[in-house]
Amino acid sequence: MMATIPDVTQPQLSGLNYIDALLGKGPHWNYVGAGNSISYTFSIASGNQASNNHLQSPISVFSAQQQDGARAALAYLSSVTGIQFIETSDGEVAQLHFANADVVDDYSGWCSWTYRYHYDGNQEITSYTASAYVYLDNVQYARTTSVLTSGYGQELVLHELGHAMGLKHSFDGDIVLPAATDNNEHTLMSYTHIGPNKTAYSEYDLAALKWLYGGDGLGGALGEGTGARWLAGTSVADALTGTAGNDTLEGDGGNDLLNGGDGTDTAYYNGVRSAYAIAQVDAVTWSVTGAEGTDTLTNMEMLRFADMTIPLSLAATASVTGTSANDVLAATAGNNTIDGGAGTDTVAFSGNRANFTVTKSAAGFTVTDDAGNGGTDQLANVERLMFADKMVGLDIDGVGGQAYRLYQAAFNRAPDLKGLGYWISQMDHGASQRDVAASFVASSEFTALYGENPTNFAFLTKLYNNVLQRAPEQAGLDYWLDVMNKGAATRSEVLGFFSEANENKDLVIKIIANGFDYTLWQG
Repeated sequence: MMATIPDVTQPQLSGLNYIDALLGKGPHWNYVGAGNSISYTFSIASGNQASNNHLQSPISVFSAQQQDGARAALAYLSSVTGIQFIETSDGEVAQLHFANADVVDDYSGWCSWTYRYHYDGNQEITSYTASAYVYLDNVQYARTTSVLTSGYGQELVLHELGHAMGLKHSFDGDIVLPAATDNNEHTLMSYTHIGPNKTAYSEYDLAALKWLYGGDGLGGALGEGTGARWLAGTSVADALTGTAGNDTLEGDGGNDLLNGGDGTDTAYYNGVRSAYAIAQVDAVTWSVTGAEGTDTLTNMEMLRFADMTIPLSLAATASVTGTSANDVLAATAGNNTIDGGAGTDTVAFSGNRANFTVTKSAAGFTVTDDAGNGGTDQLANVERLMFADKMVGLDIDGVGGQAYRLYQAAFNRAPDLKGLGYWISQMDHGASQRDVAASFVASSEFTALYGENPTNFAFLTKLYNNVLQRAPEQAGLDYWLDVMNKGAATRSEVLGFFSEANENKDLVIKIIANGFDYTLWQG
């Protein structure tokens, strides 16, 4: 979806006062580029504004303490928006700048921002750039702005960063908050303070930032420019209606009405699945009850919890939760949601492997009984499946996946089920990937494949061909030859590096994305 001139010059409104009253005319970071990052700097050597009539002194560098506070604020902002903030010492390339100055009048801080764009004959944006400048007063408010990790300074830097991210004052412009909610209990973009200084954004700020950025950063699936939104409610009862896109709706406190509208929509809850009671009211309506209240859901397809995401149609099912230990949990008849928790957890099924379908899902894995009354089970934080005749490994990024990739890398073939089961067992009981790689290198099968005592060049060439399924590129071959010729890594260590290389992971994931079979080792 191409952006047009109004998209980058005006706020895109939600229809909700507590969000729209905070939406400024820019900057619109979602249109800056393809990457999910904003660069920032404390340097004033270059990249500064040519002039700013809100400053009545030259700018000066943030102190080390102020810089630490700004970094902490950006880390928090990253957790809210999903955007990565990357520090640079080059002011010319930085998009976000921090500095001290004597700010005019009675202001303790000031944020200025600029943008430029180009468009084509259809009024569609072809390029967009933005910069933001956060200034803190170092004269009248020097004492309070010297510390940004607590007190007024912490709230101030969050306020100014709110402007940098596209938020305006709650009392400016055509859309404003009512007097009853125009205070920092509801938004840090207000000038009315109630109680102590804030250490985090208030609920209206969070809702506005989620509307703009969707919690998944720049270029994600939600937020400005995507056609889909994250609509967040407040601590009281709200009525939220999604767009035509694949939206996420979050009621928060109160008894909320959540209508997803068109698209494949998700209701979001902060707690784990087991903290909520879910019931189907009628053919199109569901209720979700938790500590926040009771929400009524219509036109909603998915539920997202802190520990899993599941289809709403399967939500009113039995729920099983494991402990922090290595649990073995039984899958019962009907549809279940099973959260293994911490540890290496196994879900046991009564039938043979061939009677079940295992597929990757957003939350973890889905297991469907194709032959009996086991139903469809949604699994999260589960590492292994036990059937009557076989095991299935789901820990693709854990021990099981490491063992599979190493087997495939060493012998240029799919692992035999019994052998894979043995080495998974060894690694479960403490053997390292390096230990297993050394055993593979010492095996007769490895010798038959690579030769009795190959040169480093011959070994590496075969490693490229067998593991990455291609000839070596010269730079990579030269690098590994140098490593091995210097004795900086053994053959088993190099095998391990190739096994866990992203290129090999990308090849193997095509085979094991839905789990991998093996035989349980009982020796």
